[in-house]
Amino acid sequence: MELSKLKFGDEAISDLFGNESAEHEPLEKLQQYFYKNDAFERFIADRPLRVLVGPKGTGKSAIIRYAAKIAEENKRAYFHFDTKYWPDKIEDGTEIDHTKLWIESIYKFIVSKFDLKDHIDINSDNISRFTGRVIPLISKFIANNDDVRVAASQFIEQEIINSVVKNKIVEIAIDNVDTIWAGQRGDLNYIKGLMRAAFMLSSEESGLKIKVALRSDVYYALLGELDIIDKIENSIIKMRWDNHEVLCITAARIASYFDQEFDWKIALESMNDYSQDYIFKSYYMSVFEERYKGQGKWADISMRVALMSFVRQRPRDMILLCSSAARDAKHAPISGDNIQNILGSYCRGRVNDLVTEYKVSFRIYMI
Repeated sequence: MELSKLKFGDEAISDLFGNESAEHEPLEKLQQYFYKNDAFERFIADRPLRVLVGPKGTGKSAIIRYAAKIAEENKRAYFHFDTKYWPDKIEDGTEIDHTKLWIESIYKFIVSKFDLKDHIDINSDNISRFTGRVIPLISKFIANNDDVRVAASQFIEQEIINSVVKNKIVEIAIDNVDTIWAGQRGDLNYIKGLMRAAFMLSSEESGLKIKVALRSDVYYALLGELDIIDKIENSIIKMRWDNHEVLCITAARIASYFDQEFDWKIALESMNDYSQDYIFKSYYMSVFEERYKGQGKWADISMRVALMSFVRQRPRDMILLCSSAARDAKHAPISGDNIQNILGSYCRGRVNDLVTEYKVSFRIYMI
């Protein structure tokens, strides 16, 4: 396709550079360029508790979604504990108050996924009787009752149900915790309750694996407040990217759009200017001009150098930068002028990200 004929509508832009929200990325697209980094491999490890920590835009939600795909392929029960199932926050409630609510809500959620609410009635009065026994109880009910198995199979694949009966293992993923975080004492107690509940359940319920994603500022707020933090230290997984990996993941997206092969192993083998220049010319020049015609020290520099100067080692930054420049260009190739035109709004957005993340820690307030 000639560059001038590639038009940048919203669909083409999303297909080329990805969606800034992993929840809105079609799974079939995500798997075409998903990078199985060390954080991902540690996250899907067969451990009772995994806590994924990273700033905004570093791919936490993408990992949770892709982990669900891996679990489905391996016929394991993996459920996303969505915010609509979370307990209500108690005004002036303590950490312990919220711990009890989280435990009850998580147990009720698991029971409901297997359509067993009429058989296993968990509430605040009897929850102590069920602690540590819920997964084996679910397995027993399904194994001994054909009607229960049939009811559960309306929502869950039969092979996954068989796996639960045999192995007595269920995985729960919890994301978007930052949506309820405003730095207030009540928010902190609510999230502390979640983390204590996750620790207790993954310790006491042998077949329950809990995976939590936390934004970095929320995690650091917990550090001085949660007395079990040292007990989950080996469960913490820090999300880290370098600019070479960010360059590669966008290259993989562009390659997917044009049905090109992209070899992650070769792309990551050598992180130097030569290999990055090769990656840029092989993939990015399908949509970008080669040179960035700026001014002063930015005059006629490599477009690759210019792009990488504006991202903060976060994949979402590259998505937003490229997408905004493409909208300004309307058709390929994207030029330095297009980037200059959107740079002000792009930079304000990234500053707003930092304010959102760290205004509690540094008491910065937007006026």
